[in-house]
Amino acid sequence: MVEKIRNYLLYNRDVYDNILDDPKSEIWRFVSTSLLVLIIFFPILLIFESIWNNSTKYSVEIFYLDAFISSAFLLEYVYRFICVKEKFKFIISPSKIVDLLSFLPFFIGLVVVWKYLKILRLIRLFRILRLIKIIPLTDWFIKSLRNYSEEYRAILVLYIVILFLGSFFVYYLEKSIIWTPFTSIWNSLWWWIVTMSTVWYWDMSPISDWWKIIWSILIFLWPLILALFWAITIMVFMESSESENMLNKNTKLKECHRCRTFNPRYANYCMKCGEPYYVKVD
Repeated sequence: MVEKIRNYLLYNRDVYDNILDDPKSEIWRFVSTSLLVLIIFFPILLIFESIWNNSTKYSVEIFYLDAFISSAFLLEYVYRFICVKEKFKFIISPSKIVDLLSFLPFFIGLVVVWKYLKILRLIRLFRILRLIKIIPLTDWFIKSLRNYSEEYRAILVLYIVILFLGSFFVYYLEKSIIWTPFTSIWNSLWWWIVTMSTVWYWDMSPISDWWKIIWSILIFLWPLILALFWAITIMVFMESSESENMLNKNTKLKECHRCRTFNPRYANYCMKCGEPYYVKVD
């Protein structure tokens, strides 16, 4: 029994500062799964609290559940802080700041009454981003996103250009009309953002004939941009899925030194940029 407990508590001390960082540790899997359950349970608790008078009828039960969730995050944070070697670097790390804010608002609320503390509790939902490493496909997807960063940047620039051009056009063509709703570029920008997102905003619509013609042309550009965005995203999913399948089949991958795309070990050229491989990988 003692030997089993000892093996259960083992982790690679040369690589990791604590047992919760070792993905091969049984405790890491248990703690990660438990925290994931608590993170998913938290929005359910908020929904239950917002229904009718549940916040007052079950205020004690809600308080203890919130205290339990916050205490679990607090214990994990304290343990990591004690084990880490570079404590200042640990404190200023963005991910650790999110961890701190995931439980700190609850304990501050015990001594200070502030209505926005409940809103700050929503930050703990961002902790789920740290647990995506549990899903191997997600890790591959993030790596594949980096390979298509230039394409996403091009789509973003195109979207911003169309957004501002449309806003400026509608303002300068409509501002001389008496009953126009486009009284400023800011109003025009807001209307154009909603329009390009296909939600529409019928409280504001162009009046001049010239702008109606221009609007009819620009309105078709957004579906094209959206189609380009999803086409690239589908390519990212296909690449990440293929990379994971290669890994599961024990196939050694080669990374292109130019665009950082993973290719099969038998590939002579990169699948994305066409860069040749000069060194063979056995």
